[in-house]
Amino acid sequence: MVQTTSDPGSISVPMSSILDALEGVLTEAERNALFEQLIGLRPSGVAPGDLITAELFNQMLSDINDLSIRLAAIEGASGGPVIDHIEPQGDKPVTSKITIVGANFRPDDVDTVVSFGTVKITDFFLESDEMHLILPVPVSLQGLPADIPVTVTCNGKTSNAVKIHVVPQVITPTGFPHVTYQGAALPVIVIGTTYDLTWHIHSQVNVSQTFDLIPTVNVQSGTANAAAWLAGVQVIPPGPVTIEPGASLDIAMKVKVPANAGVADVGLRAESTTVDVIQGQGAPLHFAVGDTPKLPDNRALLSVAQFVSSAKLSSLNINGEPKGFRIAPSQVKLALPLQVSTNAQGSGFYLFEGVPEPGTPSGGGGPQNGRWTIEPTSSKPEDLVEVGATKIIPYQLQISSSAVADTDTVSHILLSAMHFATRQSAQPDFTSYVRIPIAGK
Repeated sequence: MVQTTSDPGSISVPMSSILDALEGVLTEAERNALFEQLIGLRPSGVAPGDLITAELFNQMLSDINDLSIRLAAIEGASGGPVIDHIEPQGDKPVTSKITIVGANFRPDDVDTVVSFGTVKITDFFLESDEMHLILPVPVSLQGLPADIPVTVTCNGKTSNAVKIHVVPQVITPTGFPHVTYQGAALPVIVIGTTYDLTWHIHSQVNVSQTFDLIPTVNVQSGTANAAAWLAGVQVIPPGPVTIEPGASLDIAMKVKVPANAGVADVGLRAESTTVDVIQGQGAPLHFAVGDTPKLPDNRALLSVAQFVSSAKLSSLNINGEPKGFRIAPSQVKLALPLQVSTNAQGSGFYLFEGVPEPGTPSGGGGPQNGRWTIEPTSSKPEDLVEVGATKIIPYQLQISSSAVADTDTVSHILLSAMHFATRQSAQPDFTSYVRIPIAGK
């Protein structure tokens, strides 16, 4: 029967119990050698069966480890593997590369095995040699963080064990939440009326991420300020919300148009609660009192495939993403690589047209407004987009800008894609819109 003391400061175990536990692990000669070493560490006159203190027990464990290393060195002299140490020092994240430094390794032999506890690895990096085994910490380790014993087995001989502290893999979050409006078409905007919106958030972040949901308002005219607009905005759920990689979530928004409102852009921004740079905001809805908002139609979604740059053009970044163009005060031929994505109801012929958005700070409602002059180049529906296709269409706009100092105020090109069932159709079936921000350069 094993006897121990109950004093937590002096935990003791009979030495004979320890030696008995090592039977079959060490040879009789090795156990005798260990016993002699332990007797040499203790005060004179202590006999087998006496209790030993926690201090001496820890010293014994150290001696066992030293003995194991010396035994491995003896085996190494006859060709067995020996581990000296494992690099780098410190915690070892899962999948990180480590180097086992020692002797008598055989990385090219099919029977060479590195054991991380019960998990075995037989493949090593090409730089491995007889003194270095280079390999990743296996992803299949469980119960992390944990101290894991590592051994090397070559030609049936196993090395001494060296423990490493393994921690879960550290993944740096990258990507962004893609926010789009996917609600129904809205009627004419009237002061005092509440409108129901639906935003769709698709997480393109590589790890699970929690987002704050922030309504945005950019007032362009009217005496009602942003605070007055935001007082009438309700987000459901209010957030924060957690979205897994590749998953999507629909967010409802109610917007009540305040008194004395004129024109404002209303949108939704999703911001990570932990990583500042991970955020996304879709194209806001253009609320102009007395007008019907021009919205994207899910049958044919428009976007700009890429943002070109030249001496007269540069990208206009909004919330860290290129969303539009900065245009020098001159005449510019803007080639827009439009990406048109259709669903089953969106195939057909399209006529594209771009004009300055009515009601923006640039004023006016026609193609010329004192700041931007835009001349569309398409005159008939020629571009065919198949069912469920994504097509890049080079659409050109002739833009003249007189806004020499207007580098801070953002206006918009309202780009429309009018759908026709055939080339001969007299009227479009539906129209999808995208708003492209523009500013002076």
